[in-house]
Amino acid sequence: MSFLKFLVERGLVQEGEIDQISSDATAAKGGVDEVLARRGIDPNQIRSLKSSYYGVPEREIDASKIPSEVLRYFPEESARHYSVAPIGVVDGSLEVGIVDPDDLPARDAVRFIAAKHGMPFRLYLISQPDFNDILIQYRNLTGEVSQALGEITEENVPSVGELGLETTPVGESADQMLAGAGETKIVEDAPVTKIVQV
Repeated sequence: MSFLKFLVERGLVQEGEIDQISSDATAAKGGVDEVLARRGIDPNQIRSLKSSYYGVPEREIDASKIPSEVLRYFPEESARHYSVAPIGVVDGSLEVGIVDPDDLPARDAVRFIAAKHGMPFRLYLISQPDFNDILIQYRNLTGEVSQALGEITEENVPSVGELGLETTPVGESADQMLAGAGETKIVEDAPVTKIVQV
């Protein structure tokens, strides 16, 4: 039995509407969830119904509370393509939100990424609007990296004098001295390094 027939049994969709909903869902960015929401079904109700149908526990998400280090477990491109996203790490297990548990390639992607990190995982059903909010958090994460890169400018690189290198030995230029003596400190202080190490 398909999810739409499951909804027919609960009186939320008419039998004769299934083909049209399926066709509309193919063209809709948010799939069946988006089409059902257009028909007046609350996204939280859709999530609960799918949770019951697929046997996957549901989770309401506050995307703004997902730590940036958790989002880094999944590349944004993979999250966007498969409509899955990391939502937490609990007791060494990666918690993953999924919009469509019936999407086998999406579940395979989750298995692959969790195995890559050497972590077990738990799937939770999330609504399309909550997933869209997570994608916004990915954009914020990208913005943090861009801002950090922007902070690395020539004026932020200490001069030879600031590094305490007042004289240049014979045969070595100031640039060579900077590269040899100051490189470690510059790399350690770089904002990008701090972001990656969070």
